[in-house]
Amino acid sequence: MLRYVASVDTIDSIFHKGKVPSLAEYWQRRDLTAGVYPVLATLPFAYDIDISMQHLKDPAFAALWRHTSYVVHITNDMLSMRKEARDNQIENLIPVIMMNYGLDCDTAMQTSFQMAKDEVKGIRVVEHPFRKGGENKNLEIPEILANSFAKGCKDVAMGLIHWSCSGERYFKQQEFRDDKSVTFKI
Repeated sequence: MLRYVASVDTIDSIFHKGKVPSLAEYWQRRDLTAGVYPVLATLPFAYDIDISMQHLKDPAFAALWRHTSYVVHITNDMLSMRKEARDNQIENLIPVIMMNYGLDCDTAMQTSFQMAKDEVKGIRVVEHPFRKGGENKNLEIPEILANSFAKGCKDVAMGLIHWSCSGERYFKQQEFRDDKSVTFKI
């Protein structure tokens, strides 16, 4: 969390020093400016659970945070791409994928969608050992803590995706089909 607080005054640009970042560089930068981390940090208060520093240092906790953050980032970048292109403020994953791999926008969006699905799988993979005491088998993770934290991570991801779709920041409500899907061109 302290790294995030220290980074909030950093200029956030994918074209830092006039070059397109690699995907790894993009994620490193995005990790420093991840607005979802302060939201995840409120989970102990929202769910009335105690999380010790020892628990927070467990690799399973870190993996849940990271996978949740990436799901939020990827879906937000997909949903905000059209608005950012209109505003000439393209600072997200889609153009990084396009420029690094020579893909068109539609293919980069599909690649991003697959990445989001992979992160959801990552949450599910980590969730089981996490509920069984984390990767550090000697660390006691109370059931209420494991269940509440895992549920909270999913609630945060779904809540932020819902927020992106329910307001009119990215889409007008009439753009959604009866099945709640939306199609758009950039």
